[in-house]
Amino acid sequence: MESLKYWTDNWDSLHLSNGIFLPGIDTANHQMDGSVRYYGTWNGVYKATGKTTHVNFYGVYRFNSDHKMIWGSDYFDVGGLINTVLSKKK
Repeated sequence: MESLKYWTDNWDSLHLSNGIFLPGIDTANHQMDGSVRYYGTWNGVYKATGKTTHVNFYGVYRFNSDHKMIWGSDYFDVGGLINTVLSKKK
């Protein structure tokens, strides 16, 4: 929750574009395993500088039998994002 709060506290107009949601597949039997993976681009405006950001994103989430998330992993270019918001270019 702390990580999510950082993004919502420091960016305005956060939204996902080009979202593609797909079922997760068990690598051993190639059957759907109840997980969800998604690809997309998170867009927003960094509040401190007003810079617009666009970050390609991939996430994987697993759920229990009550449909509650029990595990998640997110992948995106944090270094590129930080370089963008700290650069002097507009």
